[in-house]
Amino acid sequence: ALLLLIELLSSGALTEMLMLGATFPDIRVVGIGLIAGILIGLVILLYFVIWRAARNSGEELNAYIVRNFRYARLLSYLSDLLLKFTAIALVMLAGHPEWVPPLLLAFTGDYLVQGRLFTLPTRLAVLLGTLCIATGLYQFLAQIPTLLTPLAVFTLVALISMTRLIRLHRGQVEAVV
Repeated sequence: ALLLLIELLSSGALTEMLMLGATFPDIRVVGIGLIAGILIGLVILLYFVIWRAARNSGEELNAYIVRNFRYARLLSYLSDLLLKFTAIALVMLAGHPEWVPPLLLAFTGDYLVQGRLFTLPTRLAVLLGTLCIATGLYQFLAQIPTLLTPLAVFTLVALISMTRLIRLHRGQVEAVV
């Protein structure tokens, strides 16, 4: 949500910075470093949020992860994340930063279809995942290089997922009481 807010309030500054990578090779390296920093920050934030949720529910972190995020405990999750980062880094190094936004949409769709990262019902996840991939393909074919679309889609899916997780947690608490 923070990156979406920055993109909206700055009239597309993140997209502009990304597109400068096509003109200035040094900016590509800075962009890759920025993405690496964001990626590390998001992973830390993800585990912090999960840790807080586990603590609030009175569960041990590993038990909470196993119960609510069955895929997050697997190393394949981090491997997949690293592979996606590598793909984006290679696209940037190849001088095609305009391909990054469609890739981000496709990656969000991939996570939805795989059932990773988001806690959504299977049918909804597959539907949203397919829509994300199709939107990414459209964005690529139409040559629309804005980061606004993938950031907005990711934020919306994350909000839907968090809302569902909160409702599931409340249902478990009410069942205990």
